[in-house]
Amino acid sequence: MGRFSMLRLLVLAGMLWLLLACEALPGGMDHAQPQAEPMDSQAVLGALAELNEQNPSGRYLARRAEVDLKVAQFDEAKKSLDQLVAKVGGHVHHITREREKAGVFRGTVVLRVPSTRFSESMDELLRLGEVFSQQENTEDLTDQVENLALRLKNARALEERILHLLTQREARLSELLEAERELARLRERIEQLEARQERLMQRTAFSTITVNLFTQGSKAALINTWWAPLYYQALRVGQTFATSLGWLLAVVVFLIPWLLLLWFSPSFVRRLRRRWRDLREEPASSEASADAPKNTRRHGMENANDASVSGNEEKD
Repeated sequence: MGRFSMLRLLVLAGMLWLLLACEALPGGMDHAQPQAEPMDSQAVLGALAELNEQNPSGRYLARRAEVDLKVAQFDEAKKSLDQLVAKVGGHVHHITREREKAGVFRGTVVLRVPSTRFSESMDELLRLGEVFSQQENTEDLTDQVENLALRLKNARALEERILHLLTQREARLSELLEAERELARLRERIEQLEARQERLMQRTAFSTITVNLFTQGSKAALINTWWAPLYYQALRVGQTFATSLGWLLAVVVFLIPWLLLLWFSPSFVRRLRRRWRDLREEPASSEASADAPKNTRRHGMENANDASVSGNEEKD
């Protein structure tokens, strides 16, 4: 194989590596729309009142559900979910959508619906498409709510005592200053407890439904097929091979400059040595050309002397 053929192969390998790197860049995310909305206190109180009417046991329960749903059109399913939460008095908490390939989408829609309308919401939601999986769980928050209420009651009683101490004129200045510092810390603690209580009330009053939507041709649709294990195993093998090939091409591209240097270095060194030798020989040749006339005259004089000596010898 000639030198230029090897160079062409190296260039083609580098271009192939660049193409693979471009294909590996993440570009499937079409858009993500977080729509977390602050919970209205009046809505929470109304939902709790309705829940207490339907739950005479007085238990505080947080209900959650997750559904994998195959739909014909992602956008149409999203519109149906918007209509559903508007009907039951809930809201869409979070949305993500990902485009796997042309015309194939998958995404997640998180809904918050009143706990009293949880079963109704689930029934309507399951009619929107083909259900691949469904999970529901309930967490009892009664102990947490009662414990938090007791801690708040004690903290507020302590706050009242500190306020009463501050109104006493016979208290010393140091005691008043210490009481004010303790009151500031106590009120900060009360605010934290109230925030935790509000979050627990929200979890109790509104249930969370996570809907995983996907269309025909999505990877999620392959999970329940009989050939899904073979597909994912082949996919892992392909990914491993692609990773190994990528590393190999990266090493080749990294070595290209050094290979080119080693490939052209012998001829370069030979040319450099020849040039250096020529530079060293040029002064010697110029000196030799400058001494040539002197040597000619010297040889001529020596020949003339030899001739005169020969002539004298013949006369004698």
